[in-house]
Parts: sequence; structure tokens; C-alpha cells
Amino acid sequence: MNERKKTDAEMTADTGPDPSGQPAGTSDERPASRPIVVADRQSDDDRVRPFALERAPVRGRIVRLGPVLDEILALHPYPPPLARHLARLVALTAMLGSMVKAHGRVTVQARGGEGAPLAYMVADCQLGEEGDAAGLRAFASVREDHPLLAETGSDRTLSAWVGAHGDLAITLEFTKTGRRYQGIVPVGDGDLARAAEEYFAQSEQIPTRVMLAAARHHPSRGWRAGGLLIQHMPATGGRAGTAPSEDPDAWPRVQTLFETLRPDELLDPALGDDALLYRLFHEEGVRVFAPTTLVHRCSCSREKVAQMLARFTDEERAAMREEDGHITVQCQYCGRRYRFPPDRP
Repeated sequence: MNERKKTDAEMTADTGPDPSGQPAGTSDERPASRPIVVADRQSDDDRVRPFALERAPVRGRIVRLGPVLDEILALHPYPPPLARHLARLVALTAMLGSMVKAHGRVTVQARGGEGAPLAYMVADCQLGEEGDAAGLRAFASVREDHPLLAETGSDRTLSAWVGAHGDLAITLEFTKTGRRYQGIVPVGDGDLARAAEEYFAQSEQIPTRVMLAAARHHPSRGWRAGGLLIQHMPATGGRAGTAPSEDPDAWPRVQTLFETLRPDELLDPALGDDALLYRLFHEEGVRVFAPTTLVHRCSCSREKVAQMLARFTDEERAAMREEDGHITVQCQYCGRRYRFPPDRP
């Protein structure tokens, strides 16, 4: 290909991820053979970095989680194997959450079937105004006394935790429009990454590959998680460009590069996301965009709990009252307790 046509990303200002989920780029044209990496001196932890490839119709996201993940997992005494699965769920949720428009929320829930050791684990990512940090929170509920909970050194797949009838539910909510969408796929014999790929195949009909990893980092013993997502974007004509899509080997070639990524690379705090993307995709020309910062933030509040209690009948609230007449509600995510006097709510 002697002359590279402008991609859709290059037609917009480089102000970060486009609200539609498409990455934004710059309007200047550069040779396709030169990988383009935007320098960034901030920490690579606790953020999602969008990127796109110059020589293939592929866009993606990479997430690296550190202190934020530690804050989430420290709130409950999870067995290490379950903590690893919850950490992977948080990483996946962060990537999906960064793809929605401002004032939106993505909730990802893995639900166990009857008799499975995991009742459910859930994470959500909420975005406010464009450019604000995205808030993450997560929680897992297990069925007590299941033998799998005692296997502290095991790392069984998610299917072992949710059972044969477990599923993955992904919910998108848009605050301004009030619209809500949900897709549900079985976990089956796979894991969280394979279930996420199946979700995109069914709900979005976009070929997608997902890699997730989580582990304690030595010697700090702090939790780390990472995720990489790539998508094969269809040619739509016009500004989307047709030159990359004319290469039938582009998507298989990028998948081959994707599969060379090792979990330890994804979790290595010394390997920045820009450097990792360059290592993987430099031959395809990788262009990165402004990251979405992640923070641990629970959206519970006294007002929300009061509104929830107000939806119960008088008889139901009476059954909730303690000996002194108060009602105490504890947030399952952050553990914050809200106590209401007898005359309220």
C-alpha cells in the first residue's frame, strides 16, 4: 500500500476517547509504517488506555489496575482464588465502562447456578462528565461451606465457581436518556474472557478478543490486574476508510500478535501500557489516545438507601426494625452502614 488513506480516528481532534466509544485521533497524516505513540508521564496504573491500529481496522483498550484494586479487595475477606476472579471482573468492567458515553454505567455480573460455590460477583463502572475519573466498585457473594472455598491455592476457571448453569450479564445504562440494555451469555466451560467475547459476538456482532490477568505482585503483595481488548471494526465506507479493510489477513494477523501477550507482561508494573502496546503492535502502527482515569468510588448514599426503604410496605419495614426501632442497612460494596431512627424513613 503506497499511500495510506485517513482513518476515522484521524478526522477528529485528539481530545481523548470519542463519546461513541470510537477512539479520537489527530488530523495530521503520517506514514503507516511508523508506529505512533503519545508520550505520557503519568502512572500507568488505574487507568484505561484506548488505542487503534494504523494498518488494520482494529481498535482496542488496555487497562492496568493497582491501588484501586487493592482498595476494592481489602473491603472483604475473599479467598485468594475468588479474589483473582473478582479482580479480572473489575478489569473487564473498567474496559467496558470506558467505552460508554459520559453519564453512563456498565455493570458486569457473573452469576452462579444452583449449588455453585459463587452466588454472584458484580462490578460496575460509572462515568460522570467527560474527562472525569470513572468510579469502580465490586463485590462477590459466596455460598458458605462449599469445599471449593477451602482451596486457597487453586486457580480454577470461572466455570468451576459458577457451575454448569452459570452466566454472565452485562448491563449498559445511560443516565441522560434513561435507556438500559442487557446481554446475557452462558459461562459454560470457558472463563470470563471467553464469555465476554461471546457477549460481543451475540450482542454487538463485533469480532472481539479479550485477555484478562490478575495476581498478587511480589514483593509488595499488592493486587494487580490487567486486561487487553481488541475489536475488528467493519468497513462502513466514507471516513472509516477502506484501505485497511481490504487486507483479508489483517484481523488474523493482529490476533496472532494478541496471542503472544503473556499474563506476566500484562501485570508487570515496570512495563508501561504504551511500551506494551508498542511491543505487541508496532508493525501495525499503534496510535494511543488520552486515558480514562479510574478511582474506587461507591455510589451508595443515605438518600438512596432512604428511597429504597420507602418502597417497602409498613409491614416489611416493621420486620426490619431492631429492638430499639431503628433500621440499619449496610452497603454490600463498601460496607458503609446507614442507620435510620424509628420515625424514618
